[in-house]
Amino acid sequence: LMRILRLGILIGLFLSFSSLAYADYAESFGDLSLRDAELKESFRATGNIAALVDGVGLIKNGKRKTGNIKVKGVPDGAEVKQAWFYWMGFTKHVSESELGTIVFDGKIINAKTDLPAELVGEEDPEGVAPKRQVYKVDVSSLLDEGVNGVYKVQTLHKAKDTFGGALILVYEHEDLDESTVVLQDGAVLLSNEHSKKVVNGSAYDAVFNNMSDVDLSNSTLKVGISSGLSRDKHEIEIAGQRLKNVTKNSQGKAMDLINLDLSKYFSDEVVETLRYKITNSNKRGYFSQLFFNVLQTKPTDVDLSTSTLEVSKSSGRPGEVVDYSASLVNSAGASANDFVFEVDIPEDAEYVSGSLQLNGFSQTDSEDLDEAHFDREKGAVVVTPNVLGGGASMEVAFKARIAKGVVHEDSTVQTQGE
Repeated sequence: LMRILRLGILIGLFLSFSSLAYADYAESFGDLSLRDAELKESFRATGNIAALVDGVGLIKNGKRKTGNIKVKGVPDGAEVKQAWFYWMGFTKHVSESELGTIVFDGKIINAKTDLPAELVGEEDPEGVAPKRQVYKVDVSSLLDEGVNGVYKVQTLHKAKDTFGGALILVYEHEDLDESTVVLQDGAVLLSNEHSKKVVNGSAYDAVFNNMSDVDLSNSTLKVGISSGLSRDKHEIEIAGQRLKNVTKNSQGKAMDLINLDLSKYFSDEVVETLRYKITNSNKRGYFSQLFFNVLQTKPTDVDLSTSTLEVSKSSGRPGEVVDYSASLVNSAGASANDFVFEVDIPEDAEYVSGSLQLNGFSQTDSEDLDEAHFDREKGAVVVTPNVLGGGASMEVAFKARIAKGVVHEDSTVQTQGE
């Protein structure tokens, strides 16, 4: 007898607005003593589009460093509007030409190749080496047919001076709701590794202009930071709120992404200029470098509340296997983009390896290019599709073995996303 369990639906689409008006804090920034270049808008588009961002660390002593960029969840039939690869480093042990050379998916790229690398920012442009620099290249033509895949990135030099990189991919698909994507890039040095304390220039006032047509109450912001160390701490001030320790080493190894849900800080008021201030708060003065912002509006009226979870039995003896079947349903007309769907497994049960299926197709247990995996640390099956259209659904099935006599009412379905 199948039994529908109590559901814990945690939808990351709820709005948590600050009561502080935007104008009340906009004047508090004042003039900042900036030592480096600013981030400048390099791309803006509106349409049935979405942006995907993934980072890679590129540090290794004495060896050429190789890292992998994983692109997954881009729907079949999507068209790549633009794709860029960014990398950042320090001309301490390498020349500018060596730092400005990268191998992307087997293709050597620098200022002299047919896909030329562009220097988009550097500290103290008029000064002498060593200096930190950020490069980018348009890699749209290098992405495989179907886009999803693993793309290998490698330096040609053996020094530790190339710190990290990121792929930013903007794609278009008819099933996506209308969205606006705004990209800023450049190079802003945060802090000074030779100082024992945070110095002037460790804070940066990021500014987005011409935002009156962008719904910030339905937007996300991704901030890219690269560093020679993994111990950096950062704070962000936005809409009168101070967010501490926003750097989580999510990409690891010198490449970090900060993800902000702007619906928590803005209501539906019209804002012409969006500002946030980021500070390197590490008191030992380790440097970090901010090199991109990606702002993306989200679809409205997404409804995942009718999702259900069923199991083949509510209790059993140790060693017995329970069949799980979860159905994620988007009952609204708008598409749900870039979300995470989690099914928790009770503490006294264990996931049966190799049993995971998504829409009837087998999925690997590890986190890779398919859209579902088992997270051992969380004790949950995690599904990461990039889009679930309005009125669409998906089915997740797997097995768990009872370790002790367990009542399964504690299982929950959790969803987070846009």
